[in-house]
Amino acid sequence: MHLTSPGETNLACWTSVKQCVSRDIAIDSEYPSCSYLFRCLETPKGDPIAPIVATAGLITSSTKLGDISRLFRNLCTAVKDVNASKAAQLLKPLQNKSIFPITNGPGKRRYDSLLDMHNTSWFIADRPVLHDSFHGKVPLLALPMEDISVLGDLFRVLRLDSRILSKQTTSQTQASGRVTMDWGSTSSLRRKVPFIKA
Repeated sequence: MHLTSPGETNLACWTSVKQCVSRDIAIDSEYPSCSYLFRCLETPKGDPIAPIVATAGLITSSTKLGDISRLFRNLCTAVKDVNASKAAQLLKPLQNKSIFPITNGPGKRRYDSLLDMHNTSWFIADRPVLHDSFHGKVPLLALPMEDISVLGDLFRVLRLDSRILSKQTTSQTQASGRVTMDWGSTSSLRRKVPFIKA
């Protein structure tokens, strides 16, 4: 591998992956299109995803929701730079595993059951308003909203993105109660119209 020494613009040297790891050089930042290759080379057994997939396959009803969230975030990070077909192949061992924490409504537990990806009864509420609207009415993925927002790549690879509620629903706002026109705000907005970029 050919790297330029820090602080030197014209001085370059050849180094091995082992040397890069020992010197804490982020190889994937130098060659982003090859990041999966470098992660494989940096991992002793050659596959950085297999151990995470194996651990995720061990999820049971006694696994804490925080641990499940962490595993899903790790899986998402691991498949980020892998093409979709290769990533799907790497995650294939999880296809028939009941590892998705589902909540059916209010209760003391953080999730009620674990379901697999082939069970089509559950959905992913990716916005707080959708979670509030559908919670207790349909089974929802019980992961925290901040985790759901960063798991898009994982949902795409597992072909779960069709269950994301923001893609399946429409919202309509209706005024209720007594409605009065706010002439001051209306007039102010009309004065600003020439300055609003379309």
